[in-house]
Amino acid sequence: MGVEIKEFLEFIRLRVCLYVTSLALTGFIIAEQNMQKSPLLALTAFSATAAMYSLNQLSDEYEDLLNKKKINHFVRNGYGRHITLFLLLSTLLLALMLTKTSLLLLILSLSLGIIYSKVKVKKISPIKNLYAMLSISLMFLVGATAYNVDLGMSLLSAYLAVSLYVLSISVMADLRDYVGDRMAGVKSIPAMWGYEKGKIVLCSLILVFMSMVLVDRLMVFYILFLFTPLVLFNILRDRIYNAYKLLSISFLSLPLAAVMIIL
Repeated sequence: MGVEIKEFLEFIRLRVCLYVTSLALTGFIIAEQNMQKSPLLALTAFSATAAMYSLNQLSDEYEDLLNKKKINHFVRNGYGRHITLFLLLSTLLLALMLTKTSLLLLILSLSLGIIYSKVKVKKISPIKNLYAMLSISLMFLVGATAYNVDLGMSLLSAYLAVSLYVLSISVMADLRDYVGDRMAGVKSIPAMWGYEKGKIVLCSLILVFMSMVLVDRLMVFYILFLFTPLVLFNILRDRIYNAYKLLSISFLSLPLAAVMIIL
């Protein structure tokens, strides 16, 4: 039973679900919306992310075998398709209680995620990193427009910063899977340009993000400065897995920072 729970959490990519949900909640809180409605948004964002990433698991058997040396239990036994369908339907039902703008953004994010998996965007061109960034970062706007569609310049600036940060973690994940991705023919930035150039791109993205946060005074992201120096240090020391974990965990701090700012 314990093994099946672990396999299920890996199938839906729990860590990614948590950090994308944190992005949605951050957008929601920054927009100063009714906090009583935040559980519904969190559940919607979590379900949407689980649906997209479980579908990706179903489509990436070969890549996972190269990178993880195994195929997930729910991919092997065929139950994964039923789980993904259930998650997609649950997401759409939950999203009906959000605004039309938020619903449309969510459908766009889901559509991009489905196309990414089914069309194998990762084998077409390095644009796969930008594609993944757009699909995930849209969840920030889903949260920001969940019950209020008034998007000001500060929210749009925050969205651009979020997009850069998400792009960073996308490139970092590709650095982590560099060897397997090259063998599988995945056209990520590191796989196409080389490992060292991939590291340079990644460090540059993080530094541009930090500069943007300071220039635009996006205070909600100041808390990430507790993590980014350590992330950069680990990248330079070729401890990519440690850097990836730090960057993933850093997302979880954003809703708390947003709450502290609006109080």
